[in-house]
Amino acid sequence: MSGLKIKDFGIQTTIGPVADDNMALLFRQYENEIIDFETLLKGMIYKKTSSQYSFHTEKGIRLLRKVGGGLV
Repeated sequence: MSGLKIKDFGIQTTIGPVADDNMALLFRQYENEIIDFETLLKGMIYKKTSSQYSFHTEKGIRLLRKVGGGLV
């Protein structure tokens, strides 16, 4: 990875939908002309997803707090 430069935006944590291969597959199918643009758009309609949390720094991890009394 020599020469790779990563810009630090000071982001401690991010939250977003869990990544899966569905979008990549859709775009590959469109690029390979297997599906048309209308089908691509229909495939991109929001689907229920779970959120994932990404902690980018030790400070982000230190900010974690347990809420509630249930099992983790």
